[in-house]
Amino acid sequence: GTPLIFIVMAMRSLIRIWTVMTGTAFREGTAWEDMERLEIATYQMDLELAVGFQFYACLMFGLLCTSFLQHSRIVSTGRDRKYTQRYMRIVAYTAVQGVYAFVFIGVLRTIFDITVTYISEMPKYHEQAQVIQVKILDKVGTIFSFVTLLCMLNMFLISRVPDIANGLNGANPKFTSVRLLLLIAQIQPQVLQAITVGSTLYKTVSENVAKFHMEEEFSRWTFTKKQALLAHAAALNVECLIVGCLTWLLWRPDSKRDKALMMDLKADDGVAQAREVEDGYEPLLDA
Repeated sequence: GTPLIFIVMAMRSLIRIWTVMTGTAFREGTAWEDMERLEIATYQMDLELAVGFQFYACLMFGLLCTSFLQHSRIVSTGRDRKYTQRYMRIVAYTAVQGVYAFVFIGVLRTIFDITVTYISEMPKYHEQAQVIQVKILDKVGTIFSFVTLLCMLNMFLISRVPDIANGLNGANPKFTSVRLLLLIAQIQPQVLQAITVGSTLYKTVSENVAKFHMEEEFSRWTFTKKQALLAHAAALNVECLIVGCLTWLLWRPDSKRDKALMMDLKADDGVAQAREVEDGYEPLLDA
């Protein structure tokens, strides 16, 4: 469902940035700067809402993995049921802490972004919001890109654990689309903004381009920040369609996977959980 939500919100944001690029956002009696600021703010809020649903999907992934690990059918820690449950609970939540950290920080960032965007529409606080946008949010975006990569690595490694891989009948391929969407939504806008005219990278390259006698070629680069916003929203529509098709392909009906997902591991100990025997735990699925 997350790719579909992204497509809807990306289309909305694409409409917003197009009204700015074509000038159709202009209204008589309203200053162009105010209309431009309103449309771009709405563009940002649409994408932040889509990202919020992405965090929810990651949270569900984390809880699913935690459940599989907490009720592991492979690890045996002895005959003390209470100690075993507490031990596996600690291991389960610790193993997925990269995903939980990403969700927690991401939700805080989304709330902060939406708040700053909303405040920026108030003439009284517009300048202060702009300062926060430049000094804080831009730097936080770079840091959050690293957190995103850490989350993707955590998802990749945890999906290889036998309990999860067997329970989901190949977890890594099935969550490839989720990792792709994480990478696209968080890294792509950072890359696009980095290559715009006036960016730090642009200034660094412009200072050294004379060494290669490419001043004329470099002067033809006119990629602006608004064009970067347009490129990001336009690319999201195509990318999310590909991710959605990939999700459908990898999550087609599978009786083995559905049985593992629907099994109530918290049911009666004699029915759904493992039975203690001399050599460890013996699954009791047909009790």
